Amino acid sequence: MMDFIKQRLKSDPVARKILAMDETASLTVDVYFVIRQTDETTGGQTIRWMNVTRYLKARKDKKSRPIVFAGEKLDVEAVWKVRDGFFSPR
Repeated sequence: MMDFIKQRLKSDPVARKILAMDETASLTVDVYFVIRQTDETTGGQTIRWMNVTRYLKARKDKKSRPIVFAGEKLDVEAVWKVRDGFFSPR
């Protein structure tokens, strides 16, 4: 997975700009990493996402470059959870 991210960052100038950490942490909108993973044993695929803006603001070592991807499964319930953070549920 990390090889894919490194390859993407080398070939995608937009992704490199998003990873300018000082800028990302100070944005008024959230930036998410979204990764599709394939389970090597079952062959099933899962899409996971992580709020990078929140991660960068919360971590203690502000100078560190590596981002530890600790994404959660991206499904309808996860999207509703984020939506409910902006709009109160009915």
